[in-house]
Amino acid sequence: MAIYDPWSIDINSILNLTNNLINIKGPLSSKTKERYILEFIIENNGNFPIKIYTKENENGSFKHLYIKIFKEEAYIENISKSNIYRGSEYMILGLQIIFNLKISKCKLVDSSYFICDRQMNFFHNSGVNISKKEEIQNKMISLFRFQTTYYMPFGFIPYSKNNNTNMRTSINNLVIDLYYISWNEINDYINSMLESIKNKEQYKNDYKIRNYKKFVNYWINLEKSWNIFYKKYVDKSPSPFRSFTFFNYDECNIFINWLELYSFTYYEYNNMIYEKEIPGCVLFKKLKNILLDVIWLNNNINIQPMISIYIDKF
Repeated sequence: MAIYDPWSIDINSILNLTNNLINIKGPLSSKTKERYILEFIIENNGNFPIKIYTKENENGSFKHLYIKIFKEEAYIENISKSNIYRGSEYMILGLQIIFNLKISKCKLVDSSYFICDRQMNFFHNSGVNISKKEEIQNKMISLFRFQTTYYMPFGFIPYSKNNNTNMRTSINNLVIDLYYISWNEINDYINSMLESIKNKEQYKNDYKIRNYKKFVNYWINLEKSWNIFYKKYVDKSPSPFRSFTFFNYDECNIFINWLELYSFTYYEYNNMIYEKEIPGCVLFKKLKNILLDVIWLNNNINIQPMISIYIDKF
């Protein structure tokens, strides 16, 4: 089987292939400093879109790179790391393949969520005691950590689906504004909310809470989670959202437990339960809604392989 090297030969001929397995040489792996031959499947029935994707991983659960080729643009989906390549390296390979296919515009489909195993909680929207794993969008975590998503450095810009407006500045401003939410603001809110719930039995009737005891217990646990986070990072970071620069995947629950206030609690129950707004909640909801709405578009694939991040990859 022929091996296609997207950095040294023209692979435009793959558009003439039909439903075949092909071998494509990947970039230099940052893990092993070697280039690997990847087996791709191509689906081509003579009409667009033409699909090019890696075979499923060793567990048969997902693909690491999925490209759809249309006449004048391409889509990249399912970027995920493997035991030989990082997600960014699959992205580099995808862009290089698209470049060699003489396509200058690429859209990125991103619906990935950060998975963090933790205990059950009251605010599961199904009303069933299920451990919530899909917590926060990956791009949300990345923005709080680095003020960028991992694919922005590859030329992808967020555009509104409704009016094609570049939303990068709006996203950046919202992240900066959330950075200014102080430790005391959230700390005071959680403490006052818990005290209010404990002392006001009418919450049980006025707000039609199905399980009032569980509701109170949730806030007690939320306070405990917040205090763990507070004690660990208050002296390291000027504000709670800036603390994401210390984000550790092995301790994700320390961050996610209190962040649930913004991502789920207020979103599902609106203002029925709360006497005052969560500090920064409007900002968080705006950011979340923008990220759910935008299309990630790269209009410069024709020059992409020339940028500096590619130099040590082939």
